[in-house]
Amino acid sequence: MRLNLDPTWATGLKLFLEGQLKNAAGVNEVEGQVEAVFIAGYFRDLGILRYAEGHNLEEVADLFRRSSAYNLKAFSFHGTVVNKIIGGSESTVVDHSLTNPNSALQALELALACGASEIAVSLAKYVWDPPYASYIAPDSVVCSPEDQHLAYALRELLSGKYKSGLEELALLDHAIGRVRQRTLLLLALLTENYGEFTSALEIHHENFLKKVNQKAVFNDLEDILDITALAYINLGRVHFPEFVLTKSDVFMPFGLGLNR
Repeated sequence: MRLNLDPTWATGLKLFLEGQLKNAAGVNEVEGQVEAVFIAGYFRDLGILRYAEGHNLEEVADLFRRSSAYNLKAFSFHGTVVNKIIGGSESTVVDHSLTNPNSALQALELALACGASEIAVSLAKYVWDPPYASYIAPDSVVCSPEDQHLAYALRELLSGKYKSGLEELALLDHAIGRVRQRTLLLLALLTENYGEFTSALEIHHENFLKKVNQKAVFNDLEDILDITALAYINLGRVHFPEFVLTKSDVFMPFGLGLNR
């Protein structure tokens, strides 16, 4: 056991996730976004839970890779025509609902964190939105404009389009909190500034530790692994040959996805 988990919470969650995945459709058998997104989430959550329970990093990375494969499948439906029941009758709509930039950002970071860079690059091609998308707004619970610019900047980084990536970040000059932390990481990568990258990575993870270090018992998956830091560690390894991770801890384990 790597972390002190709430036993009732952990046992219930484990039984639920394993039950959901027992008869889950294969990645090439899913029929739409919703099914793919749910299965991707189950694999991700199980990977985090098994990490906390003490399973080896390769098993955890494999679960994350499987989650990433389902995320890619979900995003392959982005913008496709589907039939929905609206007002009691069937209507044909274009579905963007589950492939918004906020979801894309999380999916890209998970793929990068487990070393599935080829999935991240493929997924990046599906990161786009129609003009004036109603689900992107300052007060949206789905996706904020800041999330959109971050996702687009990461998409451009993975596509090798550094200039347009920097243009996205220029729209986040006044960002604060988690948005600012990701902005600094992406800016350092897009400008190939090693010193700024290591500094931004350290600041980001220190803020994560401030949130979780006071916990005696864990019952929230988001407090178990700093997936964002792990994603940027693997990006740093690619972009900076001299990069060496000098600090590692239970929330940011050295080696996750390293051999992929």
